[in-house]
Amino acid sequence: MLNHIPGAAEMEKLQCTIQAVSRMNFYLWMYLAQEGIFEDAHDFVRGKLEEPLPFEAMLGIYPWVDSETVESPLDTF
Repeated sequence: MLNHIPGAAEMEKLQCTIQAVSRMNFYLWMYLAQEGIFEDAHDFVRGKLEEPLPFEAMLGIYPWVDSETVESPLDTF
């Protein structure tokens, strides 16, 4: 453990959270592919990428505001 480093516990919690979300996301996309709706889901997600999630709007977070200079995560997918 990294208990002697300030903020290490928070970083470890963040890392575990990111890993859990990544795992859920992976299996969700595999389920969609298995059900034969992967392409429809992919198109749906691509169409929503520049729309903030409700909690992002509440916090004033707007990802990919300048979409011409920032690459979408789906560009490499």
